[in-house]
Amino acid sequence: MKEWASQFARTNCFSRETNMADRASASMQIGGTLSRIQLPAFIEAIATDHGRLDWEGEPVEEDTITTGNVLEICAYDLPGGMFETVESFCRQHKLPFRRTSGGCSGVFGPELVVYDLQGQPRHYEMNESEQIVLTRNEIHDLGSIEKIEDWFRSAEFTPPPIVLLEAGDPGSLAADFHHD
Repeated sequence: MKEWASQFARTNCFSRETNMADRASASMQIGGTLSRIQLPAFIEAIATDHGRLDWEGEPVEEDTITTGNVLEICAYDLPGGMFETVESFCRQHKLPFRRTSGGCSGVFGPELVVYDLQGQPRHYEMNESEQIVLTRNEIHDLGSIEKIEDWFRSAEFTPPPIVLLEAGDPGSLAADFHHD
């Protein structure tokens, strides 16, 4: 296959080289409390999903995850535009996150996903300008301007900074074994 065709196949959301997976780029902000003992598994989850610190490919390493900062990762060509392994790890270990992903034309549109530890992650449709959108049916279902404004406010969630707990810190035992 010619080089340009190979590059097109790797980036096209309908590519045969990606096993027909519909792909999109995504970025994610992650916060919350995590034990240092869990860092290797967290970094492995990020690497599994090809997450990087920037779009140029700086890898996530143990020293790049620090207390007091929200971790921001990004990746190209994610199946469904999701950090599937990272999101699962975050839900299992109660780490709040916010993910935005692009769309795959004709298959799925851009979306925002918010996990603020209040039940399941919430999904919000976005337009190509990354603005949250509501359908007419969703407006009718919400029923009032106050509920619509609350819905938009809930989409503005930003994860709190990461707090890394040492093995002997109070609460680290709970963080080490915190599972659904």
